[in-house]
Amino acid sequence: QRFSTDGRRLLTTSGVQNYMPNQEPGEIHVWDAATWTQLAVLGGRDAEFTSDGTCLLARTGERIRVLWDTVAWKQRAILPGGYSCTSPDGTRMLKTVGEQTHVWDAGTWTPLAVLQGEDPRFSRDGTRLLTQAGEQTHLWDAGTWAQLAVLPGLRPKFSPDGTRVLTIGYDETHVWTQVWDTTTWTQLTVLVGHHPEFTSEGTR
Repeated sequence: QRFSTDGRRLLTTSGVQNYMPNQEPGEIHVWDAATWTQLAVLGGRDAEFTSDGTCLLARTGERIRVLWDTVAWKQRAILPGGYSCTSPDGTRMLKTVGEQTHVWDAGTWTPLAVLQGEDPRFSRDGTRLLTQAGEQTHLWDAGTWAQLAVLPGLRPKFSPDGTRVLTIGYDETHVWTQVWDTTTWTQLTVLVGHHPEFTSEGTR
């Protein structure tokens, strides 16, 4: 089960939730979290609300996602690809298709860009985007979609204030975390270990 960001709606699922070929994907039930009345029943699984709550994204096949309008509960778009995310302001939808990230306008569903790399991650303010391609991290301007930098390392993530990026490097015997300045793109330090996490305020 999953709540919308504002806590006003709840998702539950029923039926088959693990996709198999030639098998129905199950159902998604949408509930009003104040009155517990059912608002809609949709086909699919692995459903989640977009960050602004205006749409619901549900998987209906192995690599197909359907986007539903959360007012009329009508389909708005059918999107190919695997991993997906929305921009913090809810205006853009990103989907990984193969080794590329496709960007759509979340209002008109017109394509905006195709970027090298997968597993996209927005900065908290939504102005920049990270993707991973092979053992490199690509940084993009989320307004122009111009490439800003290419960094060595895997599993990139922004600090909460967006001033630093972490990437993971490794060889046959060691794993380390690289810390990058997002203004100069110089390496600030290298730390032993992996699975790094910033504190919520980003000071440590």
